[in-house]
Amino acid sequence: MAIQKNFLRNCQKPVTNSNALDEREPATGFPVIPYIRTLGHIFAKPKDPVTKEQRTDVIYSIPCNECDNEYIGQTKRQFGTRLKEHQKAVFLCKKENSALSEHTRLTNHTIGWDNSKIITTNRRYHQRLCLEAWHINSAHAPSNRDDGGLLPDAYLHLVRKKAAN
Repeated sequence: MAIQKNFLRNCQKPVTNSNALDEREPATGFPVIPYIRTLGHIFAKPKDPVTKEQRTDVIYSIPCNECDNEYIGQTKRQFGTRLKEHQKAVFLCKKENSALSEHTRLTNHTIGWDNSKIITTNRRYHQRLCLEAWHINSAHAPSNRDDGGLLPDAYLHLVRKKAAN
């Protein structure tokens, strides 16, 4: 770090031309800062990119195809695994286990599985629960059975104000 600071300070000093008759005459030209290539630039990335279905520690949204309702959830496991569980609950009409299944039974709507998305990620469980509650409370038409429960009352007016805009 000190080497970089010294290098930058030296670049800011006026450069004198050693061939000039007058030592105070500035040199013509400009300083050159070398490009330093790191190993990360030279070698290809060794890992394949993670797909949406493989991502973990996510807060996600699953929309209805026919109305504005959307289900907001969170999981530590892979998003694709949790999505398959939701699909199975809807297919088997397990309305007691799934708010999505209950929505499809009551309205005869279909779920937009292909339009499901990851809203955000967070590795910390309690922070993920608070984020889930924030998104449930700020959603236009959540189909969740509850509001997530972990959002302190002091924040509810901020969430509802945001949702109203």
